[in-house]
Amino acid sequence: MIRKGHHNGSSYWYCKTCNRYSSGRKKPSQEAIFNRYSQGTFTIKELSQEFNISASTVKRMLRNYTVTKVVHTPGKVVVQMDTTYWGRNFGLVLFMDAATHHILHHFFIRGKERIEDYKQGLAYLEQLGWEVAGVVADGLSGLKNSLIQTPYQYCQFHQAQRIRQLLTLKPRMLAAQELQRIVSRLTQSNRSEFAHLLEDWRERWDDFLKEKTYEENGVNFHYTHRKLRAAYRSLKEHLEQLFTYQDFPMGVMPNTNNAVESFNSWLKRKLQLHPGLSPARRETLISNLIMAYNPISRKGDLNPCRSILTLR
Repeated sequence: MIRKGHHNGSSYWYCKTCNRYSSGRKKPSQEAIFNRYSQGTFTIKELSQEFNISASTVKRMLRNYTVTKVVHTPGKVVVQMDTTYWGRNFGLVLFMDAATHHILHHFFIRGKERIEDYKQGLAYLEQLGWEVAGVVADGLSGLKNSLIQTPYQYCQFHQAQRIRQLLTLKPRMLAAQELQRIVSRLTQSNRSEFAHLLEDWRERWDDFLKEKTYEENGVNFHYTHRKLRAAYRSLKEHLEQLFTYQDFPMGVMPNTNNAVESFNSWLKRKLQLHPGLSPARRETLISNLIMAYNPISRKGDLNPCRSILTLR
């Protein structure tokens, strides 16, 4: 071994036996580079300077790095499903364990979410040995009819958000104000109580809901309070699915999809640190972040009563 110069603060050596050069520096691991890249605001150039390696080496190590996937033991599970987007044509479909908040399955789609995407994901989980005891989702049209054999909880937050879109935050009509107050009691009610409140409201405002506005020809018409009618119809159609969680032991099935929405926000904050990624590199980074995701490290110890072992 003979000394062959000095570069970038390191001495270089040449081995006559194997005909190779070495600097004697300890090379950074792929895991260390990935952690700095995904958890911080570092660019490729900044990482190359920090680890004293070339930018092309950093790119290669990130491209070839794969997080060791955590293997979950199959069992009974309540699945929270959702799709989040980056732009119009790049979506991520997620399937989360409602008890542990681990991501059990994910895949990417190009275009709008479809019922078939969710059915495909649930079928894949069943192939792995999971017994899907129920699902929580945000109310994709037609989803409840495709899950007849599986208990389905429609996210109460999304339902309240839909009513807010139709009635606004501060509706002027007294009927809309009353309906909004009923919706505000959604999370504190049960199925029969909420159904009674809704039916009582409809009977009180039935004539008002039936008011019509005729066109100039005196024949064609539309209902005057269309958005109010749409709000009532939305609540009526989802009434059974809004309280499915109450058919399970307390804490087993959540009444909202907030855990998945929180994960989506966390994931997007990570991706915002790295704009300009190619679709392939974006998919790689997202998949690695998902596999490295540890909900306990973010939330602390999970509530033991929310274990899948409490399912019957």
